[in-house]
Amino acid sequence: MKYTTIKVIPDDKFKTATICLMLRRPLERKEATQNALLANILGTGSHKYPSLYEINKYMEELYGAVFGSLIVKKGEFQIIRLYLEFAAVMDDKLLKQAVEFLREILFNPLVKNGEFSREIFENERNMLKDSISERINNKNSYVRLKCIENMCKNEPFGIYADGYAEDLDKLDPKSLYLHYKDIIRTTPIEFVASGNIDGEKFKKLVEENFESGDLEPVNLMANPVIYNPKEPALHEEALKVNQSKICMGLRGGCSYSGKSFYEFLVFNEILGGSGNSKLFMNLREKASLCYDVFSFLYRAKSILMIQSGVETKNIDLAITKINEQLQAIKDSQISDDELHLAKQSLLAGFKSITDSQGGVLDFNYTQYILGDSDGIDNILKGISSVSIPDVVKLANLLYTDTIYILKGESDE
Repeated sequence: MKYTTIKVIPDDKFKTATICLMLRRPLERKEATQNALLANILGTGSHKYPSLYEINKYMEELYGAVFGSLIVKKGEFQIIRLYLEFAAVMDDKLLKQAVEFLREILFNPLVKNGEFSREIFENERNMLKDSISERINNKNSYVRLKCIENMCKNEPFGIYADGYAEDLDKLDPKSLYLHYKDIIRTTPIEFVASGNIDGEKFKKLVEENFESGDLEPVNLMANPVIYNPKEPALHEEALKVNQSKICMGLRGGCSYSGKSFYEFLVFNEILGGSGNSKLFMNLREKASLCYDVFSFLYRAKSILMIQSGVETKNIDLAITKINEQLQAIKDSQISDDELHLAKQSLLAGFKSITDSQGGVLDFNYTQYILGDSDGIDNILKGISSVSIPDVVKLANLLYTDTIYILKGESDE
């Protein structure tokens, strides 16, 4: 069986519809760059639609639909995602055209003499190489990526999902096509769709268009490796920037579902997840110590990150003050008001997921790959049930694994 229909989420609230097709792979250095380049090439055309012009022309026939292809990282998975977004009512004809278009794009890429088009290959390789080289231009995301790279250097999560420039130079149109054939042979096709879609008709169309041939599925259940350092690893990188950046990565073995996950959410919100958080109120508002400071979760990896922009002279003081706020939570210095505000912020955030079709799709796919059956209502109940002792207990499981500092050479 070539496909797995994950979920169809009919919703009359949306007059639009979105269909996503995913090829989910274990995140591995040996194929990460190939997958990233392949995602880009698949989005450029097929035998029936041999150029972006032809694709866009057909999209106009589908009432202004939007097609895209991209690479996504979720936990220790790398996902090639093809998607179609429709602004029109999804009648039977349009639904059939959508599924057949995705089949054409996936199974009939532009190939001649056993290799991808050399012109397209070179163009997409050069654009991906440029994109990789531009990571450093966004200092906020760059320091985060470097912290993860160092923190998880022996784990799949530390691999860049958009690939490596040095690996691009090793590829050619033929080797990438052979990799594509291996992907098709070993990767189940996963679908998630939302909007004004008839679920049963969609599933039937998927069966008709994607059930063919034998599949030798790749193992997606590799055991994760987690390293627990005796003390935080400190990394510094000097750059000519006016504002220094700090990123701290914390672990604690927290679960990405159930009670531990709800506690993790509330802990993060109290620490640095909102404008009412301890980090924001104490470091930025009261001490005027930093330009910004916040924390966030990588749920699928159960990692918490703390990030701040500061003057270079204040780096050490900022880290000290961040650790003080962490310790305050561990010492149960949490007011009822802080807990209430954290919960209200989280509840509002999860409720707002249903206001966005993209949010609905991403939430349901994430739940699927994490094996979490909880719907939003159950998550809301779980968050509401978290107590201050719960947060304190979880906080005391956390430890700082890595600190990455992007150090400005001047504060001018």
